[in-house]
Amino acid sequence: MLITNWNNASLYHYLERIKYADRVKYKFLKKLIKFYLKVAGEKKILFIFGVQRSGTTITIDFLMKLFGVKGYHEFSALTADGDEELRFPSNDAVKKRINENQEPFVLVKPLVESQMADIVLRDFENSVGIWMYRNYKDVISSFHKKFGENVGEHHIDLIIRNVSHNWRAERVPHHLRQLAIDFKNKGMTNYDSTALYWYIRNMLFFEYEFENISTLKVLKYEYFMNNYHQVIKKICGLWGYTFELPEDKFVFRTDSIKKGENIEINPEIEKLCQEVLDKFDEVFIKQNYFAQPS
Repeated sequence: MLITNWNNASLYHYLERIKYADRVKYKFLKKLIKFYLKVAGEKKILFIFGVQRSGTTITIDFLMKLFGVKGYHEFSALTADGDEELRFPSNDAVKKRINENQEPFVLVKPLVESQMADIVLRDFENSVGIWMYRNYKDVISSFHKKFGENVGEHHIDLIIRNVSHNWRAERVPHHLRQLAIDFKNKGMTNYDSTALYWYIRNMLFFEYEFENISTLKVLKYEYFMNNYHQVIKKICGLWGYTFELPEDKFVFRTDSIKKGENIEINPEIEKLCQEVLDKFDEVFIKQNYFAQPS
């Protein structure tokens, strides 16, 4: 624990100073420090939850650049289970693999485990989490650009059929599954299906009262993009990250906001999505962590 409680800012500056001046010394000291932290320090884990295309990738990609951080994307050494090999094989197996790396700060993006956020945060010591959310129309736009026009229909179909052990259907309560069945019987466009998936997936946050988990904070994508210096510092504070942040490397783009504003969806589905978006905004302000109430 000595090094983690020592002046990490000075250590960081020293390593950065010799990074290019003495590559041999830099590599040796970096490896030595990480080995010491692996043996003497405790892993601090940050989980990123939420619906895909909600800004989770840009967040993990930036944080993985920080000194002393080991990051795991959705496909990683931690995942091996499920029909797409995206699931944790077991929490114990994941803990073992996490403890095998040297970095003291661990970053995990298990979006397909988001419905299990309460259990994940309970089972992993020294862990915290953020649940990222984004305007549903922008998510729809990004979803279709990334995965194709029929992605929402595929997700909804798995929920409706209650496919055993599939993360999309896991922990979805009967009334939300019935809602999907009713809308499908009425007929849905591709946009409708993706919007309904966004709604059901994010509703699990409220169905299981994740807002009452003190170690889980909600983060609004649009606020993040417009206040990224402040938000990155708050994420690191929540995580307990103690090394200095390279603020000159903070680069985030805001041109992804309102890209889906012209998307038209079923008014009934849009009403449901807007209600959930409003509920998230209320929690975001009430938590008073990333944003101060106006």
